Amino acid sequence: MQLSFAQDFDAKWIWKQQADRTPYNQTIVARKSVALDAFDEAMIHITADSYYRLFINDTWIADGPCRSYAAHYRYDDITSTAILATYVAG
Repeated sequence: MQLSFAQDFDAKWIWKQQADRTPYNQTIVARKSVALDAFDEAMIHITADSYYRLFINDTWIADGPCRSYAAHYRYDDITSTAILATYVAG
């Protein structure tokens, strides 16, 4: 696992739809389905406000995030080539 800084890539926070944008003590499950074309390398950039657990097709991949602070928020870079290669559309 490597560490990245926010300025290294463009990303958006994922959260559920709700009127109050500053709730406390909430836990959500975020899911994303994708169709993959052939690739040589795959990297997942992931972080969380307090905690995440990453699964790919029911396989545990990682827990995080890495330690950081608000002025220098860090992201985990997870090499996922091997596990994602088994799901390439073809």
